[in-house]
Amino acid sequence: MKNNEPNTAAGIPSPARKKFRIHYSHVIMGLAAFAYFFALQTDQTLAADMWSKAEDIMKDVYGKILGISTIAAIVTASVALLGALLLAALTAIFNDTVIPRITQEIEGLFG
Repeated sequence: MKNNEPNTAAGIPSPARKKFRIHYSHVIMGLAAFAYFFALQTDQTLAADMWSKAEDIMKDVYGKILGISTIAAIVTASVALLGALLLAALTAIFNDTVIPRITQEIEGLFG
């Protein structure tokens, strides 16, 4: 027997003690399991129904899309109206000057 080994009654050395070590992965797994089971115990009547929540979201999105498309339609109609008015005004102003000149040039090229 060595001098640093403890003596026992039978003369057999006692097993060496292992150093206590905290395994953080086990702690994290335990906390995750506790949180999971705690979440399962919550009252389901407090949570909104999935389908009613989806319906609320779809109504909100539809309302926003409807607003945007209405604005886009108004802008498009305004641009078309202004373009038509501008064309009518230019035709009224330059009809006697530009149109006959363009007609002469085209007839000169092909005539």
